[in-house]
Amino acid sequence: MAALLAFLSLDPPLMPLALAAAAVAAAAAPSVARGFSGLARAGMEGAARAGRVGAALMPIPILGLAGVAAVGLAIYRMGEALGDAALKLSGILTASIAAAPVGLALAYAALGKAAKRAAIYVHMN
Repeated sequence: MAALLAFLSLDPPLMPLALAAAAVAAAAAPSVARGFSGLARAGMEGAARAGRVGAALMPIPILGLAGVAAVGLAIYRMGEALGDAALKLSGILTASIAAAPVGLALAYAALGKAAKRAAIYVHMN
């Protein structure tokens, strides 16, 4: 209830922006949750759980901040499991909320590189 009251207390010019952000987060949440579910199959259950919780919280006003922090934690845990310093840094930046856009962009680039390494590793074995 408190989250709803805080959301409704936004200045009128910010309300459409907040509603658009919530709509985009709601549209993306199922895809993000599916991506993190794949981590469970790769043996990263802790990161998968944090990511799924974060994806569920992201569309909810105010609680979305906790969702972004949970996604940051999941990214950090992936970095730990993969031994990837760039992923760990992006997880820290994402979890810090203020630097989340930079952290998510870095995570996107780092995950692409990690996926290429994993594909090369799979083909070698």
